[in-house]
Amino acid sequence: MLADPVLRIYDAARRPLAENDNWQTGSQLVEDSDTNLQPYNPHEAAYYFEALPPGNHTAILSGAGNSTGVGLDEVYELK
Repeated sequence: MLADPVLRIYDAARRPLAENDNWQTGSQLVEDSDTNLQPYNPHEAAYYFEALPPGNHTAILSGAGNSTGVGLDEVYELK
């Protein structure tokens, strides 16, 4: 298990769209959404978009401080 994941999201032109280390910090907080998808662990990485720009996107999950482990990225489309 990846103990302290960092999530980075890029657009098709490799421009960074978002980065999050601990889900309770950042400019667009998951806890501010009405999704009830907040992680249990405060060290989890998560990000909430009202709408992503059209096109392809890449999500990269890595460990904080170059830590290693197994991680899982999940994407949800909410309607």
